[in-house]
Amino acid sequence: MTIHVERGPRNIVVTQGNNALEARRQALVAGAHELRTRTLADQASTAAVAALAAANYFDTLERALASTPEGASFTTTDPAVALNEGEANTSETLRSCIRTNEAPYYRWLGPAADPASRADVERADAKAAFAVGKTSMTIRPDDLNLDFTLQDALDNADLVVLHDPQGSGFALDVGLQLPVSRPITLMSHPRGRASIRATAQMDALITQADTNLIIGTGLQGLHLDCNDFAAHGLVIQRGKAWIIDDIDVTGFLDTGMILGKDGASGAYCYEHQISRLTIDGGIAKAQAGTHPKRGIGFLDGATDNKLWAPVVSYVSDYGIDNSSGGNNCIASAHVYGPCDYSFVAGGECEFIGCFADTPRIAGYLITGERTQIIGGKVFANIGALGYTPEAEAFRFDMPHQITIIGVRLRNLGYDFNAIAPSDTSTVFGLAYSAVTTVSSRRNWAGQSIRTSGAYGAEFRAGSPAGQRASMILHDENDKSLWRLGKDNSSVSGNNSGADFDFDSYDDTGAFLATPLSMTRTGTVQVMGTYSAPFRLGALRMWNNSGVIYVKQGSNPTSAVDGTALGPTT
Repeated sequence: MTIHVERGPRNIVVTQGNNALEARRQALVAGAHELRTRTLADQASTAAVAALAAANYFDTLERALASTPEGASFTTTDPAVALNEGEANTSETLRSCIRTNEAPYYRWLGPAADPASRADVERADAKAAFAVGKTSMTIRPDDLNLDFTLQDALDNADLVVLHDPQGSGFALDVGLQLPVSRPITLMSHPRGRASIRATAQMDALITQADTNLIIGTGLQGLHLDCNDFAAHGLVIQRGKAWIIDDIDVTGFLDTGMILGKDGASGAYCYEHQISRLTIDGGIAKAQAGTHPKRGIGFLDGATDNKLWAPVVSYVSDYGIDNSSGGNNCIASAHVYGPCDYSFVAGGECEFIGCFADTPRIAGYLITGERTQIIGGKVFANIGALGYTPEAEAFRFDMPHQITIIGVRLRNLGYDFNAIAPSDTSTVFGLAYSAVTTVSSRRNWAGQSIRTSGAYGAEFRAGSPAGQRASMILHDENDKSLWRLGKDNSSVSGNNSGADFDFDSYDDTGAFLATPLSMTRTGTVQVMGTYSAPFRLGALRMWNNSGVIYVKQGSNPTSAVDGTALGPTT
């Protein structure tokens, strides 16, 4: 008997088979979707029917019924196939069926007509399939043995789909090495997430070595269970423009995911798109700050990468550590305690809408230049973790040109709402605006920039011509008390305009007076009323309609209760 097998426009394979097993093997080589068959058979037998059915394979019963004419046979592993006495094909064994004209419009041909099991065929012939140019393969845990491993699939196929209908997982005693000569896509089957589980000590479950610059590898929908054996979940030492989506890492001993060699050399690891990354260190509440393992969730030592909506929880040291990376963008990240620092920011990185949730020391440790933190919040859910954190929202360690805009500090304890650098910090070029503090036990206390070192601190505030650029100091109810800064006069040449004002406000927050102003050429103007005179030792001085009055010893009781010294002009 001869079987002629075709598959779509992408691959056309002509095969010959003498029995059901051979026909099925050839069908698998050709591909596993909607195969069309033409047969020249010299006898009608169960073996022939099985061979025809094997060549006419569908992944679902619905597609088989839609594409198979009445009286033709097909095979499928769909668990919905009805067997004898109402049983279903829950084992997803390869079944031979014939299309009928009565509901349910098919009939199982029985065990004698079933080809060899899908697992047996794939296990025996997987490498042969690669030899004839097969570039994709669907692998199940029971397809693997000493003769054919998951590493073999990665070494030969361009697309490896992991299908684990029983949820048993893919056990590894040696970590997987991604190809160093070509890109690959490793993903879970659409029917469910596949789990890759370490069963022996190893450095990482999956590694891309620092060998060649591989462009365009894809990883999607995988659960990496380090199982307290692997130090790291996923390590990418070199690569460009990878797509990494929906990866879940648990049970690691050191770091969930690393970009760049040892997280410190990212010259050849860049432009990756990483989305929906979930990393769970699994550290219990009672182990906060003392657990020796699961130190870092995500370590980015690379450059020009985008990290979208990652969730990191229960690590001990750093949630997302970007101290060695540069020009990376982290957006909508959520790092949940009890780590020391939720985010560590290196050079020229952006954090947009990120949530530092209950860190132990600080929400952000900023170590690099030109870091931007836009939106998001720092929050302390103290009761949830069972300890009282005493830390800052932002801690600086030798950065400069830092921008912090619109960050919300909420439900914080002690100095969480302080901007406090470490002892040797130098901070300058800081743009710090629209940061609100809500429900803190020490509202506004310690809200400061403290620095040491050779350069001191610079606080910069600019405004268009004719508009103020100033700092307003207010009370716990947001009522203004003092304002100091550039007034609204425009620069008009000869060093005039844009003068400095020191304004006061009354108890209601309304403007009261400008007791002090200075021009840029050095003129100091002291102003006041008799009710708020300027004091110089025992002297009280005030302005009344352009006339300066002075009184010694006590405050004046009226605008003229003193000695007139002359007009102010």
